[in-house]
Amino acid sequence: MAKAPSPIILILGQDSLRADRALAGVLKERSVDPSEIVRLWGDESSFADVFAAATSRSLFSDRTVVVVRRAEKLRGGGGKDPDDDLAEEGGDLPEAIDEPQEKRGRRKAGGKATAAPASDIPDLDPSSTLIFVVRKTDRRFGMWKKISKVAELIDAEYLKGKALNMAAFAEAKALGLRVPDDLLRDLVEQSGPSLGRIASELEKMLLYQGSAGRGAEDSVAVTSSPPLYLLADALMLKDKRRSLGLLDEALRQGEAGLKVLATVHGTVRKLALFRALRHSGVSTADAGAQLGIFPFKVADTERAARAWSDADIGRALAIFAEADRRLKLSAPVVPVLTHALARVASGGRA
Repeated sequence: MAKAPSPIILILGQDSLRADRALAGVLKERSVDPSEIVRLWGDESSFADVFAAATSRSLFSDRTVVVVRRAEKLRGGGGKDPDDDLAEEGGDLPEAIDEPQEKRGRRKAGGKATAAPASDIPDLDPSSTLIFVVRKTDRRFGMWKKISKVAELIDAEYLKGKALNMAAFAEAKALGLRVPDDLLRDLVEQSGPSLGRIASELEKMLLYQGSAGRGAEDSVAVTSSPPLYLLADALMLKDKRRSLGLLDEALRQGEAGLKVLATVHGTVRKLALFRALRHSGVSTADAGAQLGIFPFKVADTERAARAWSDADIGRALAIFAEADRRLKLSAPVVPVLTHALARVASGGRA
């Protein structure tokens, strides 16, 4: 027998787009009409207010659905004082200012009233749904500890690493965009972990491409990012002339030398790992998936990997390591990177 869904849902995490989508999914799954929703805001309410709303009945609906946004700001949870958490973490508390007792007393009297702690979570019948949308809270204490034990928890935290890159790829695919993996990686790096910001940049790219469907080279202008993915592709093909031209373009557009170096070094390192996986018997598709290579780039990586030997890769990594050392000793960027890239693309000869 299937377990009845919990009437309390806790959407927890700092990614606003993931939280909004989770909320929309819950409302759709439970067939909630927008007119049935009672909306509350944590910085304007207490737990007592929320529970009162969740247990009340409207004359115009057979059920009660309460959505609490910014729920981490709800008063009356009986949790730890924020100053206690700061002290435990080793933070410095603001120093107390000595004032006459009379002034201190007047300030306290005129301060904001603290809500009385809610006694407990009320029993909600199956026709009630209570949804907390929380960015961050300590679920070990007070009312949040009780809620965590009975609520259905939905994660809306920022994604990281491969999960974030794959989510960005899914966003691009949903928009009908074909974005090279290096360009998409740069977009993710510039946008940070917020999926909403990444989706916004991809929508700008879609608007820029328009119905004419411009190519990836034109898409670079949308994100104000020099075409490092093109440089990586040219290097994989050992196209010396194109590699040097793209390097010059990237540096003229203001790209940092160390970032350019990290891109080309990462390209060679990924080729080395891809070759090692293929030699160990791993299929092309599985090797690409393990290395986070987007599906439409796997075939290109396979072809490039055949053109590189282990000696080529070892030499390239050594050249880039020397370039990294020189850049960190404040050597001029343009000659260092030009010489390094020319040697790698030509098989060790400058």
